[in-house]
Amino acid sequence: MTNFILNVNKESGMSSHQVVQNIKKITNVKKVGHTGTLDPLASGVLVVCLGKATKISNFIMNEDKEYIASFKLGITTDTEDSTGKILESKHVNINKKIIEEAVQNFTGIIEQTPPMYSALKVNGKKLYELARKGIEIERKSRKVKIYEISVLNICFIKNEIFIKIKCSKGTYIRTLCADIGKFIGCGAHLTSLVRTKNGKFCIENSLNIKELKNNCNTGDFQNCITSIDEILCNYQKIFLTEIEEIKIKKGISIELRNLKPNKFYVLYSLKNKLLSLSTVTNEGLYKKIINFF
Repeated sequence: MTNFILNVNKESGMSSHQVVQNIKKITNVKKVGHTGTLDPLASGVLVVCLGKATKISNFIMNEDKEYIASFKLGITTDTEDSTGKILESKHVNINKKIIEEAVQNFTGIIEQTPPMYSALKVNGKKLYELARKGIEIERKSRKVKIYEISVLNICFIKNEIFIKIKCSKGTYIRTLCADIGKFIGCGAHLTSLVRTKNGKFCIENSLNIKELKNNCNTGDFQNCITSIDEILCNYQKIFLTEIEEIKIKKGISIELRNLKPNKFYVLYSLKNKLLSLSTVTNEGLYKKIINFF
């Protein structure tokens, strides 16, 4: 079996690319990709797709996320985290009320400007590649949604705040923490980050690289994987006749009656084999989104 999804617990200090390379070696599967970069500093849930499962990586990437983060007030850096160069240091004079009010100011739909030290591509170049050359370019702000932020702990001695965030895809937690520090008036930078959830994938059910390798060696690897079917289980299943199956495999359009257009449907063969993720046109004709055959 080479078409499945892994819930990897990425360790701090390892890049997302390194995780993918390790998974390739462990599984001997050539086509492997993750569903959203975690910075080397960060740890936690990194969902990795293998084989044909890479075709649905965007569906997983679009899911909401959950994080536990800490940030230090009074110091801003060029990377917005503890790996960067210190740009400014300020005196910190805060109390619990100030912190909680500041944090709650960032709930709902907010605008973020992507940091220069990020994997976001502009004109084919990753921003961090430009940043390392000392080049800074204008970035468009974009809307993200913060469903919930809660303050978990405050260490006044170190001016360090621990928070839990539930947010939409595309949220930069580094930028969120830096913006909170800016709002308070003393600046801030991220000191630690753990992704605890990505859609249905939780950190409690994740395995690190060493655990995955051990399970693969002992034959327990099947217990680690999630199938494509499980990811698509919330969409209505449609079973095709043998003739319909032959037609879609040849690229011939078929009529799927009594289905609503612009909704996703999962097509299966009579033998319960996953064939396609599809929609239908207003005329009820099959329209391919992703084929798995």
